[in-house]
Amino acid sequence: MTSKISFTKMVMQNVKERGAWLLVTFLVLLMTLPVQIMMRLDNVAALGLKPKEMEKQAADVFLNTTGFDNVFLLFFVVIAAFCLGMTGYHYLYSREKTDFYHSLPLKRERIFFVPYVSGILIFAVPYLINLLLALLAGAVKGTFPAHAVSLALGAFLTHMVFFLVFYHVAILAVTLTGNLFTGAMAYAAFLSYGFIIKEVFISMSERFFQTVVPTMLYGGSFSFMRISFHGGGWTFSPLYAYYMAALEAVKAVRVTERKTPWVWCGIGAVLALVILLLCILVYRLRPSESHNKAIAFKKLEPVIKIAVVFPFSILFAIGVSSGIGTHVFIWFVMILVFSAWVLSTAMDFLYRMDIKESLRPRLSTGVVLGMLAVITVIYRFDVLGMDTYLPKENKIEYMSVYIEKINGLYSYPYNSVYYRGSSQMKSYLDNTKFEDFESIYDLAKMGVEV
Repeated sequence: MTSKISFTKMVMQNVKERGAWLLVTFLVLLMTLPVQIMMRLDNVAALGLKPKEMEKQAADVFLNTTGFDNVFLLFFVVIAAFCLGMTGYHYLYSREKTDFYHSLPLKRERIFFVPYVSGILIFAVPYLINLLLALLAGAVKGTFPAHAVSLALGAFLTHMVFFLVFYHVAILAVTLTGNLFTGAMAYAAFLSYGFIIKEVFISMSERFFQTVVPTMLYGGSFSFMRISFHGGGWTFSPLYAYYMAALEAVKAVRVTERKTPWVWCGIGAVLALVILLLCILVYRLRPSESHNKAIAFKKLEPVIKIAVVFPFSILFAIGVSSGIGTHVFIWFVMILVFSAWVLSTAMDFLYRMDIKESLRPRLSTGVVLGMLAVITVIYRFDVLGMDTYLPKENKIEYMSVYIEKINGLYSYPYNSVYYRGSSQMKSYLDNTKFEDFESIYDLAKMGVEV
């Protein structure tokens, strides 16, 4: 038997049941958009600027607040997606509620999409209403620059696309876990794991390689395992994609010349679709008795354990051993093994809530220790030849030389500490490019030999 209640009525009923979140969303966006615009425009008017300068300042404030420079809106998109995803599917953490919903004469897909659509409406409708109020507030204040509507609607579309990305990630976190604590941790992990892995490679390179320049690892490009990455562009994180979309939108110096980042919107849309399909698959396969468990799927427990213990053991070992001395390798190994054992035990305890069971040796712990041993050997003995790598002379376009004892002390010959948002070292290297570099190349070869 299948229920004949229309899908629209079920969605609206779900919205009513979550009316508190609708009200909170509306009030937050009211403060974030129209109220903030009126406050900032009043502040500009109080500066006593000349009419043309005041008009320009007011236009910038108006376009920034309704566009991509509104930091409060960026943060709220990420937070609201988590809250609406969690509250929409929180019933999966309760045995009684799960049994009730799954006993309804409805297909699982319909049960899934009712809170899904209502969550989108709870965010999108207040956002659109407050965006229109913000545009009206600007017009009332006498500020309505050209392209205001197109830029505001482009920002609305971009923020909604990435809201869906984070919303789907939150739903995936709920369906993969069995309680609120592990669900929240899973959401945070999905958003930050790419950055964590990136930090592992950077920290290990700084710890073991002599020729690595930290500035280049963070702000420039660095060849690792013959894969080039640029200041975080290789991190697999929805947060990074959202950040790059906003950065792409505000890169134009003049606010009136800014455009919607359609490429990043497309990337976000594809990402949202892929995660949504994964959410539907996981929801259909999720066992009904997964409530109160750390992980809903038992087979995923060792995989998640390895994914968590591996990077955090390395970061903890590097952080602690660096205080002892970067050249005392034995301390790094001891702390690495100890931290891996402690974290493995903690993960097993989180899964089973039994100290005796968590202390038992497991295959997943051995896999973690094996992975740590392999990566330590690779870095400690420079198996990939990172410290001895030097491109062929005919493959190099130009070279630069930076001597910290001289350039760092006197800032010679460039007196500015920052240049295009980078450090003094990168500023100097970018401005001293020698095409006649035979002597510099000989110096580099001597460095490799040493």
